[in-house]
Amino acid sequence: MPDRFTVDVWSAGVTTLNRWEYVDMVYLWRYADEAGVVADGPAVSFESQDAAEAWLSESYPDLVEDGICAVSLFSDEQALYGPMALSQ
Repeated sequence: MPDRFTVDVWSAGVTTLNRWEYVDMVYLWRYADEAGVVADGPAVSFESQDAAEAWLSESYPDLVEDGICAVSLFSDEQALYGPMALSQ
């Protein structure tokens, strides 16, 4: 999945549809407890899916210790995958 996508930014008065601008995507984790209920966790965001996954690889033992049992990865408001169970 690309880390950037294009959005048409033409406005009123512009007669051509060929103006495009790159918009950065934001990746973030959402957390769940053992019952599957949304739980508080670190409020961090990432510029790429790779960066988000690398952070999770390093941080999952701390998340489990804090009672996080599952995570889901979102790009902006769209779920990419999850919930994914965490275990030690």
